[in-house]
Amino acid sequence: MKRHSGFAILLFFILSFLLVSCGDDNGVVDENQTIYDNLDAVCDSVLNQTNITGIVAAVWAPDQEIEYIFTDGIANIETQEMMSENFYFRIGSNTKTMVVTRVLQLVDEGKISLDETFDRFFPNFPKSDSVTIEMLANMTSGIVDYMDTDAFNYEMDNNPTRVWTKDELIDLVRQEDYLFQPGDQFMYCNTNTQILGRIIEMVTGHALENEINQYIFSPLGLSSTTFPVSGTQMPDPHPKGYFIGDYDPEYPEFSEHFDISWAQAAGCAISNIYDLKQIVIAMNNGFYLSDSLQEMRINNRVAVNSFVDYAIGGFYFYGYFGHGGDIAGFSSAMFHSMEKNCTIILWYNSLLDEVRPMHQVLLFDEIIFGEH
Repeated sequence: MKRHSGFAILLFFILSFLLVSCGDDNGVVDENQTIYDNLDAVCDSVLNQTNITGIVAAVWAPDQEIEYIFTDGIANIETQEMMSENFYFRIGSNTKTMVVTRVLQLVDEGKISLDETFDRFFPNFPKSDSVTIEMLANMTSGIVDYMDTDAFNYEMDNNPTRVWTKDELIDLVRQEDYLFQPGDQFMYCNTNTQILGRIIEMVTGHALENEINQYIFSPLGLSSTTFPVSGTQMPDPHPKGYFIGDYDPEYPEFSEHFDISWAQAAGCAISNIYDLKQIVIAMNNGFYLSDSLQEMRINNRVAVNSFVDYAIGGFYFYGYFGHGGDIAGFSSAMFHSMEKNCTIILWYNSLLDEVRPMHQVLLFDEIIFGEH
């Protein structure tokens, strides 16, 4: 069975395949074909050297005349249906960029401020007078993630179709001690985005899904992206989604197992690669925001590690801004670089700790631009 460290294998394949060149009978190198071959090599390594069941990968880099779409692997183990570029998939935490973008639009409208604390909306939440809207959006609040609580995990194990409200999810951590003083450091936390989702509803008087549909999806004319705040069903066509972190040879399937209300503002959206391309470009080019706020969004960053930062509602590295999304059965990433004019969308119909699409984004950029 396939049991290898995903990132190490991917890196090995890149180091091996960067020397590959393709040419005609006269030995003339087609640089783009070499790039395509190396991108294929990374995708093939994911399928051949890890337990990922299927993959869809897309790159649009028009300045390099690159348009690349890769699909391979199994969408449904029982039927042996193959993966397709046209599938819908659960995008998980990529949803957070949409919710934070709507928050920033409300900042532009003068209805809230990034500097204000959230006690105006949650006066009884501990230390809410010390946590700003920006801290919620850039993951520096110090609030505990409701997904780390025993009560939440008990319900997910024993009552997977429970319908949650955002307030119920937030209430799970009201009595939990903060992980650190607000603003002191970065710690990824789904509770932050649930609070922001409720703030949107309180400010506008409208349900979060209506706000996201009206102000994020509709302006781009998106037809393949939805924001279901409850229910288990996915639109067709869609693959099965396998695993939650660890590989299981029995291939447990989770695409429609949990009621999506557990994720809501933090990860409920469903999309496809073509809509995500439009969304992540719009979030980079300032389509949604004023110039000043867009600049603040990208440049007000906190360090995640030595090469990745978290901006206001998204990850930033090597000029790319976007997000990743891990949710039961699915793992994905969407990133765009304004400087390089490059968009990368990746997703697996598996959620495994051994390898994530974020790893591939880094390797894809290395293949195309060779800068790090």
